[in-house]
Amino acid sequence: MSNQSITETHQQGTGAHVPQAAFTTAPVQALFWKPRFMEPSHVLIHVPMLFWLTAALGPSRAAVLGAGDGIVHFALCQAMEKLASGGSCDGYGYWIEPKKGKMVCAVPASLRAHEDMLYEGASRLRAGTAPGDALEELAAAPPDVLCVDLEALPVDAVLDPEAILRALGDAGVLLLFGTHSFAERNQGGKRLEELIRENPSVVFGGETAVALIVKGQAVPEPLRSLLKNADDGKLDPGTEAVFRRSGQGLVAAVRADALAHSRTKAQKLQAQAEAELQGARDALSKLQEVEEVRSRKIVDLQAEMFELRQQLCREGEEQKSRIAKLGAELQRARAERETHLDEMAGLTRISEEWRARASAHKDETLALEVKAAELRRQLGAALDKVRAQRNARHKMSAELKARVRKLRGALRRARNEAETWQQRAGHLESQVVKMLTSTSWKVTRPIRAVKHIFFGRGRSAD
Repeated sequence: MSNQSITETHQQGTGAHVPQAAFTTAPVQALFWKPRFMEPSHVLIHVPMLFWLTAALGPSRAAVLGAGDGIVHFALCQAMEKLASGGSCDGYGYWIEPKKGKMVCAVPASLRAHEDMLYEGASRLRAGTAPGDALEELAAAPPDVLCVDLEALPVDAVLDPEAILRALGDAGVLLLFGTHSFAERNQGGKRLEELIRENPSVVFGGETAVALIVKGQAVPEPLRSLLKNADDGKLDPGTEAVFRRSGQGLVAAVRADALAHSRTKAQKLQAQAEAELQGARDALSKLQEVEEVRSRKIVDLQAEMFELRQQLCREGEEQKSRIAKLGAELQRARAERETHLDEMAGLTRISEEWRARASAHKDETLALEVKAAELRRQLGAALDKVRAQRNARHKMSAELKARVRKLRGALRRARNEAETWQQRAGHLESQVVKMLTSTSWKVTRPIRAVKHIFFGRGRSAD
């Protein structure tokens, strides 16, 4: 695109005058250079202006005070390399460690890697040098272009305008980035405003205002034309639009890259979420299989419990029948005992009668005593038999009672186990209901519906 076409375009679009000499062939082409190092930055919109200035001046040495994110520093390095001027750029940075909030004395790894890869020998980044000391170092060999990013300096930094001018070459150009915010938050801001008013300067507006200050009178024609076109240090809308729109293109490109990165990240997160969803489905399928197995076990246990109850009922009836029989036998034993007692009473009466007769008849008494002894022996045997039967019945009754207690304990344990399994079944049913009524289950309902439509099997669990 020729110089004439650019100026005519802005004249027609804005109605303002664009200085022809400010946009000669070389500076115009520099406006369209693409920075190799681009990051979201408050100074990115001014990089085309910085390229234009470097192409107009052709500096052999540049410096950046407040290298910060590296945008300005690497833009100068790239411009001087593209112009084959053999120049170099010194960058002084003040980087803060995010976690500790303290200044570090090392250049960030990303900036150091970019410097080593593309600008070894032409770029000299350093960290931690105080702004005043850095200006003294530069005064020993003043650069042609000095860029000061006021927003990248330490909060308590106070700049001396005279020290800044001493650190700049006789025909050098000073760029102050962020003059508005610096004047509001720093006590040295007023002195910098005076520096801008007292020297030939141009102020570029925007969120991060930039003041271009020229030292001396020996300046190239493009820059001289730009200064003449500025009214009280402010560019006309047409000329400013040339720089602003070029910078807005870079900002849009960075935002597009960030958007693409965010989209890629979102796609990765989506893929991860889909993988997790598939894992959840697999886990749910396994859970359903486990639930089916548990349900079958519960049914089997319920059947076993029913059979056990039936068996216990049958055994209980049998025990009741046995107890009734034992009760009847006990009653019979008691009746027999009464009978034996009656017999013993009768025998006692007979014995008394025989004793009475024995007192009268001594010989008969001896015979009766022998007979009574025999009767006593028979009676003792009968009593022993009755006692043995009674003990046997007591023992059998105790055994039956122990067995009844054992059966009752088994019945209680069976009932407790049944209640435990019923509680587990209820808990599992509540978990299934909770899962079916959960938000994630409802949200994935369309996915399950699509699965059922495509595969034509299974039953919706909604």
